[in-house]
Amino acid sequence: MENSFEANGKTYNNDELYQIGKLHYPKRYWIKRGVGIGLWVVGLDYGISLPFTLYYVIKFGGAAAVIGCILLLFPLLALLVAGTIVFVFSFKPEAREVYIDYGQKYLRKLEANNFRRERNLEAHNLRERAKYKKLLDRGVISQEEYDQKVETLK
Repeated sequence: MENSFEANGKTYNNDELYQIGKLHYPKRYWIKRGVGIGLWVVGLDYGISLPFTLYYVIKFGGAAAVIGCILLLFPLLALLVAGTIVFVFSFKPEAREVYIDYGQKYLRKLEANNFRRERNLEAHNLRERAKYKKLLDRGVISQEEYDQKVETLK
């Protein structure tokens, strides 16, 4: 479904919105990759002590202790598999609609910033005119200088 979106006096189609959204989309995949790597690190940290535990249990323990150590492998595998899944899926791009929606959101934000900037400029110009008017009234500047300064504010 082709939609058009208007912002900043220009009309954008879905392809343009997709490109804008893809360019400015937050790089959340780094967070996902960090979580995946974190799970690997925790798993490997857990796994480092596992062989030593297994060695001492086998050397000094019975069959129940051996089964307990084997069961300790499951959390290690769970951490490593979960880390791998999160890391691999961090490379999957978002759906096209997500980028289009974000493109619209980005353009709305840009339009609001432009509006604020224009409003601030108008307020600045009004303050400057008032300042020049006071200088004119006090006789510090001439009418020509006042007109010239006010003209530069437009």
